[in-house]
Amino acid sequence: MNIDFEYLAKIRNAFSLKTARKSSNILEGDFRSIYRGRSMEFDELSEYHEGDEVHDIDWNASSRTGQILVRRYVAERKHFILFVGDTGEKMSGHTSAGEDKEDLAVMTFASAAYLCDRNGADYTLMTAEKGAASHDLFRAGMDHLEKLTQIYHDRIAREGSVSVETLLDAAVESIRKRMIIFLITDFMGLKALDEKLLQKVTEKNDLLVVHLEDAYLTDDHAFDLSRKRYADSFLTRSAALKREEHRMRGRILAKAEKLLARNGVSLVTIRKEEEVIDQVITLFRREAQWT
Repeated sequence: MNIDFEYLAKIRNAFSLKTARKSSNILEGDFRSIYRGRSMEFDELSEYHEGDEVHDIDWNASSRTGQILVRRYVAERKHFILFVGDTGEKMSGHTSAGEDKEDLAVMTFASAAYLCDRNGADYTLMTAEKGAASHDLFRAGMDHLEKLTQIYHDRIAREGSVSVETLLDAAVESIRKRMIIFLITDFMGLKALDEKLLQKVTEKNDLLVVHLEDAYLTDDHAFDLSRKRYADSFLTRSAALKREEHRMRGRILAKAEKLLARNGVSLVTIRKEEEVIDQVITLFRREAQWT
């Protein structure tokens, strides 16, 4: 099946209903964890003032002039966005709102990539391909967006799953750019994240996470993907089991949210298509450092 602009048409229409204030210039300014308020591109030397970084002092120039001079840097405007898309059979399930996770994940990617493209960023997508992490070149433009959307659509539930940890580790090890990494995953992917991995990823990059909330096994007509059949009726009819499933999942999610927050990672949850645009904008706005 080809995309045939299905997702992109929906996205263009959806964004046309949003105000310029909400969706324009969403990537303006520097990323907090990457540039710490300045870029790496040298601009000029100027006299030292209280509050300037000591490590920016140019001691050679200062000794020649008899004044303490610091290096000034121009604002960095070119951003690189790496989308990491979870894959595997588990992505063919439903969300808690009864919508297809597969379609929702692709829509989330295409919406976020469209927003990045409109704001002048270069971006690419990392997914599983033949049991390994694979990504394209960083580019921009509608042709690039259409190509990546098609790739994710074709791979998401058909490629064997490569763990979120493997994808994120490959992103850090194989790509030396400073990036915003935009992870699209589900409950199991969120649960798999640990402190060591998050510290490695966020040392030089910003990490944003979209959590697609899975359907509950105790919901009516729940289908067990691992066993290839509908859940046993005693699970869906037991109020006690339903309460326990909600309690256990809530505890795991709360632990994951605390871990992400401790490492400066922003998180949103999406359950249905109508939430995608607003949640994507919310996620980027949290990370934008306005100038």
